[in-house]
Amino acid sequence: MSLLRIAVDSFPQRIRNSRVLFDIAKSLFGVPEILYTFRSSIHKFNDLSDLYTASSPYLLKRVSHSSDINMKHRALILRLVKEIKPKSILDLGCGNGFLLKCIRDCGYRAQELIGVDIGIDSRRESGIEYIQEDILTYITETRTKSIDMVLSCHTLEHMLMSKKIVEEMLRVSAISTVIICPIEKRHKWGMNYHVHFYETVEAMKNQLGLHNVNTTTIRWLGDAMIYVYHSI
Repeated sequence: MSLLRIAVDSFPQRIRNSRVLFDIAKSLFGVPEILYTFRSSIHKFNDLSDLYTASSPYLLKRVSHSSDINMKHRALILRLVKEIKPKSILDLGCGNGFLLKCIRDCGYRAQELIGVDIGIDSRRESGIEYIQEDILTYITETRTKSIDMVLSCHTLEHMLMSKKIVEEMLRVSAISTVIICPIEKRHKWGMNYHVHFYETVEAMKNQLGLHNVNTTTIRWLGDAMIYVYHSI
């Protein structure tokens, strides 16, 4: 998906924003008509969670059947897990649970794997606890430093209160926080419900309230992974 986004966004602005290109994307990927005007009408939505529930008429089909996380960032997360050995891991906006399953199967067994997403059914399955909940509601009700490692991958660009979510992630995580977002320009329309756009890593850090936080950043294939290490 990152390569597709990079390719499409490299088109001249007149073509990239055109109705003709949108109609082509609509035909190829089955995206709903709402996406053509979504970015100019975000203010009309009181609750964006309605876009992501399983019963929503606006729910988008996944382009990737597994995950939007590129292979390099996925490998780095698995390496971090093995290095810091967190007893508990929380994935905010876990989607189908792909990343948590990778962590579970990587050879290191955390005592607690939790995935939170508005679009999943609450259940416990194969060592992973899935919780259907708004991620801001969940994280604000979670105790300070109660989770060793907190992740949010390709989620914050969809959230109106992204800066507040990051603030709460830093409060809740005892050892490390990992955030992945796309680095992209804001165009007239896109094949997603993004409400925040980070043209550079610095812009991403500034908008998420991380400009004064000691971080490590790894950029790859149009995405940036920001890692915050707290303490052991």
